[in-house]
Amino acid sequence: MGVEMDGKDTLFVRPVVIIRKFNHYSFYGLPLTTQFQENHSFYHIFEFNNRRQAANLTQMRLIDSKRLQRRMVDLPESTFAEIKKALIGLL
Repeated sequence: MGVEMDGKDTLFVRPVVIIRKFNHYSFYGLPLTTQFQENHSFYHIFEFNNRRQAANLTQMRLIDSKRLQRRMVDLPESTFAEIKKALIGLL
């Protein structure tokens, strides 16, 4: 039984926040979800585009850039800073 978050649809796609780009080939990413437990320290909950979302802080991964399918949106700098602060607090 695995604990990693699966994506949706037949391609199992999942939105991620790129935390740190290393080069053209890899980056650290945090998966996003809209289904999460309230008041759980492993999620950073935020609102974006009128939708509550959460970054799963325990699922940060080194990801190959070949897995990126499309660019969705840019987060506001304040939201991105909050996610990074929550991640640092967890580590």
